Amino acid sequence: MGMSVTNGSAMLFQRAIECGLVIGPGTRMAELGNQHVRHFTKRPVAAKRLFTYFGVEHDSFDTNGNDGAMKVDLGKPLPSKFVGQYHVVTNFGTAEHVRNQYQCFKNIAALCMPDGMMIHSLPIAGEWPGHGLVAGYTLEQAKNFFAVCGYTVIECLRNRQHKPACVSALVYNTLAPFIDEDTFYSVMPKV
Repeated sequence: MGMSVTNGSAMLFQRAIECGLVIGPGTRMAELGNQHVRHFTKRPVAAKRLFTYFGVEHDSFDTNGNDGAMKVDLGKPLPSKFVGQYHVVTNFGTAEHVRNQYQCFKNIAALCMPDGMMIHSLPIAGEWPGHGLVAGYTLEQAKNFFAVCGYTVIECLRNRQHKPACVSALVYNTLAPFIDEDTFYSVMPKV
């Protein structure tokens, strides 16, 4: 499920590394969906396989359970053993497939350690017809969401390297509790 790790997504990893993220032994990464790396390999490779090759402790969460992903409904609260366990959480086009948007984004925040990084690639509304349960997100929605959550935004832009375009964002988690559902839906789309 998702848009995969592509050249546009790789730009976010490069930016995260510039900000101090270490991709290697000791790094714990949570991935929404069982993504595949494309464009820099001869054929798609499961992201889990690539990251574990570099020594990353990698967990992926998806309803399909493929490629070593834990079979999980991201629209429901995750087991507490995963809360606050990850240096980086990636969402490369999985959230838009989850009916309960609020719980999905709450799970993303819950997975991430305080001061951990979240990397998002969200399909832009109107540019991904028929993709996902949510018709897409706007750059303004993403920026407003990150602001009301109190996240430190490193990068949030309309990424044209990804075809079709998406909102790409790199943010730091904070110690603040996640926003309530009414506040969430005042800035983000409902299914």
